[in-house]
Amino acid sequence: TVHMADAITLARFAGLAEGKGKRYRIVSQSEATYADLRNSPVILIGLLNNDWTQRLVGELRFTVERPGGGRVQIRDRLNPLRMDWFIDYYAPFMDIAKDYALVLRVKDPKTEQMTVTAAGLSVFGTLAAGEFLTNRNEIRKIDAAAPRGWQNKNLEIVLSTQVIRGKPGPPTIVATHFW
Repeated sequence: TVHMADAITLARFAGLAEGKGKRYRIVSQSEATYADLRNSPVILIGLLNNDWTQRLVGELRFTVERPGGGRVQIRDRLNPLRMDWFIDYYAPFMDIAKDYALVLRVKDPKTEQMTVTAAGLSVFGTLAAGEFLTNRNEIRKIDAAAPRGWQNKNLEIVLSTQVIRGKPGPPTIVATHFW
């Protein structure tokens, strides 16, 4: 099954590709093979429900940890004491007030292909990441946080989104890394 937030995010990417006349293929994370990821650029949607995303994120500056209980957090390897980018999975769904997401555009060293990721700690973060990557006005926010020539660099972005009554607000950049 596909979670509705992932389906909405997928539809946003499909619409963007269609609008640009680009061909694409949709494959679930469980059906995707290593060969698939080696044969073309890829967009990965989801984090905790996508093994391919978890593999890639595990090797980068911003990574995801489950320190215990229902806590899931984004950790910064360069600032390991920072622990405020988290969500509590034990909290009631409608009580979640903030979520975080990882947005990546990297040349995956294992597949040697460009990989884009929209990955929230929960569904709200994934929706915010999808909006960020497919909305021209949102993606322009990178310019304010990026070094010159960022368009030709790998990038990692941590986003936050305020959640009100189960609906994510606009994404906000809280951290970036370019190389």
